[in-house]
Amino acid sequence: KETKAMQILMDSSGLTVHEIAPDGDCLFNAVAHQLRRFDLTETASSLRAKAVENMLANEEQYIFFLEEVEGDPEKFKHYCESMRSSSIWGGEVELRALAKALDAQILVYAVGLP
Repeated sequence: KETKAMQILMDSSGLTVHEIAPDGDCLFNAVAHQLRRFDLTETASSLRAKAVENMLANEEQYIFFLEEVEGDPEKFKHYCESMRSSSIWGGEVELRALAKALDAQILVYAVGLP
């Protein structure tokens, strides 16, 4: 049902759905896939690193949006290092940091959201 609804949304927007493996790197692989349209060669690992570098350089913009770090700078640094070195799923905070690092607008299409 969600797949069909997503297909309808994409069709109405003139876009195409591309399957991305649902692993911990899926957010970064999806962005890398789209960057290839502009002849930019990035990997999930390189994009993950860019997002983390932006988060660390702009801690005050992100620290209070990560519930698990509870506003604690040491927990934030640990979170960022874990994000950099493993396949932890990225979320809205990482996507925002990546968009800023790339100086790009990243649009997210989802069923049931405005």
